[in-house]
Amino acid sequence: MILRTCLSGLAATGVCVLATWGTGGGTPEETGLLKASSLAKEAVLPHAAPVKLASRQGGGFMIPVPHAGGPGFVADIDGVALAVDTDGDGKTEEKVKGAGGTVTLKGKNAEGKAFVYTVRIAPGDGGWVMTPAMTMAGKVAGVDVKLVDMNCDGVFNEIGVDAMMTGAGAASYVSEVASLAGKLFDVSIAAGGTTVTAKPHDGKAGTLNLAKAWKSDGADLVSAIVVSADGKKSFQLAGAKNGLLVPEGEYRLAAGFAKKGSESVKVRGGEGMKPLTVEADKATTLSWGGPVEVDFTFSITKDVLTVPTNLKYLGAAGEEYFEFKPDTKSPLIIVTDTESKAVVKEGRFGGC
Repeated sequence: MILRTCLSGLAATGVCVLATWGTGGGTPEETGLLKASSLAKEAVLPHAAPVKLASRQGGGFMIPVPHAGGPGFVADIDGVALAVDTDGDGKTEEKVKGAGGTVTLKGKNAEGKAFVYTVRIAPGDGGWVMTPAMTMAGKVAGVDVKLVDMNCDGVFNEIGVDAMMTGAGAASYVSEVASLAGKLFDVSIAAGGTTVTAKPHDGKAGTLNLAKAWKSDGADLVSAIVVSADGKKSFQLAGAKNGLLVPEGEYRLAAGFAKKGSESVKVRGGEGMKPLTVEADKATTLSWGGPVEVDFTFSITKDVLTVPTNLKYLGAAGEEYFEFKPDTKSPLIIVTDTESKAVVKEGRFGGC
């Protein structure tokens, strides 16, 4: 039996730029200076689970952002609240209560330079957890660039872990090659996210397009992140209607997000999804999206259709759709007879 559905049911900072010249045949380099800024609520980031507070030697917890006074900022449970050391002196000054809130940490790095770091802390599964609440923002090669420390460890340059937004739109993962205004640059990022140096990429490249042939019934493709086979290069292609220039090689779909009004769904590469091969000076287009299908076993007792809840919703290219929101509105399940094509039963999960 086949389940078939379409995606219609989808549940400020100052900057300075330093121009230098590289050693590679007079190739220009540009270094952008980035400063701390708040993370917009509407920012679309790669999929990531909240991060648990780190344990500290001798007991208790800490926010693992290194500073001149130690490996992190002390955090101790105080009844139903969490007490946090915000200035790095080892004593707690601020409490996070209830559903959680943001805390701003201030300290000096190993070089003695002052920094600020803002993180959101909230009760989570099995304890208190953290999510990013800030970016390092500025301009690089004339393009707005923002970095997000996805694992809340005070480091902004971890390839394939942290996030990077270039211009408008959703973020990709931090990558050793970035697309800035449609041109490719090799990028080097300081650990603290304070500088990004960009040098024109001189490797072979082709065009990859994930926006042109994505099919849905009224839903917008907000994010479509690919990662190279070696994990070192990542690009966000949802807004690139004419495709995006990327280094040649193989890529996989790592994360995506689609939205229609208040309904949304996340996307990732399915187990059977083929890699995307980009050849030099050639264009590669992915045909994907709806209709979404899945094979499943079921039983019918009187008027009740029983279907396992751990279904995998797979798109036209083998991509997987998950975390439909609102979660009380799953895609419509239509059970059809494979021979007669007659509808046997239809319905939705009460949550998915």
